This record gives sequence, structure tokens and C-alpha cells, in this order.
Amino acid sequence: MVFHGEQLGASHRDVLARRARATLFDDRVGDLAAMLYFPAFGFHQGDAYSGSTCLELSGAGEAHPFYRAPFGHAIPDWDFTIAENPRPGQYRWLQFAWTATSPATTGIGLRLGHPWPAPAYCAFVGDSDWPDYSVLAEHRVAGPPPAGWTKVRMDLWALSGGEPVPIRGFGLRSEGGGARFD
Repeated sequence: MVFHGEQLGASHRDVLARRARATLFDDRVGDLAAMLYFPAFGFHQGDAYSGSTCLELSGAGEAHPFYRAPFGHAIPDWDFTIAENPRPGQYRWLQFAWTATSPATTGIGLRLGHPWPAPAYCAFVGDSDWPDYSVLAEHRVAGPPPAGWTKVRMDLWALSGGEPVPIRGFGLRSEGGGARFD
């Protein structure tokens, strides 16, 4: 048996619709349900940066999608292409917001790229770090974790040095206390 055809890439609804923006999460709990097996991870209703639902780590810890052979810790439907001059279905910038949920929170991290534990683009604020082997490129925000929603924008093409990796994996991290992401 043989399949013939083209490699289409991501089957995410925004890629298929060839939208200029792909929404990774905004109130659609099913989009990241693959992460629910981590006890500290959940969806928080209210007090979201955008919409009515945000992602939450209720305390210190990390969360990644659960493992599915042969895809590993990938998010279903994700295989986003990063490009210098994006065409429909390609992307360059990541925008999100984060906030600490406790004065005890000393660091917050977000990773996007290859599925865990392979290298990814990582964003940090405060005293948070992903293991070196899992960091392709980092975007560090100065200062302590914000006590209110703070928008972060990352140029994934620039971070990649012109050798981008596809976006199939996702991870969240919080040190000391909890954090929310939207």
C-alpha cells in the first residue's frame, strides 16, 4: 500500500484556512487538552488576558503534552512552519501574555518548537530555565515575574538564526509559585 500526494504540514484549522494568524489557544480547551495529565496544569476561567479562559500552572512545576508514540510529546494538529517572509500558512512571530499568580513565583518559562525534550524556542522571566539540551534559542525578559498580565512578542525567525525548527511542541514552567499564560 502506498499513499501519493503532497506533504501538507499542519492540520491546524488556521493553517488550513491560510490565515495570517494562527491562534494556538484562546478559550478552546480542546486545543491543549493533551496537557491535562500534569497535576499542576489546568484551564482557568476568568481573569484571562484575552477572552475568558487562560492556561494555568497552579504551583511550581512544568507541563508538556502527554507522550503519544510515535509522535512523542507533540500537540495534535501542530506542525507550524517559521519563515522570514511568511506566506499563507507560515508564521514568524509568537505573541502571548503571562502573569505570576503568587508573590512566591520566582520564575516563568514557555517553550515552543520540537516536542519535549528536543530543542525549542524558550522564553523566560525571573529565575526560570529549561535544561540546556532543550533550548534552541532563548528570549529572556528582564526583571521578576510580572504581577499582572504582560504581553511578550518573540521573533522566531530572528531567534533561529535563519534555521527555524517546526513548531510541534509546547511547554510551560513556573518556579516557586503559580503562573498563567494566554
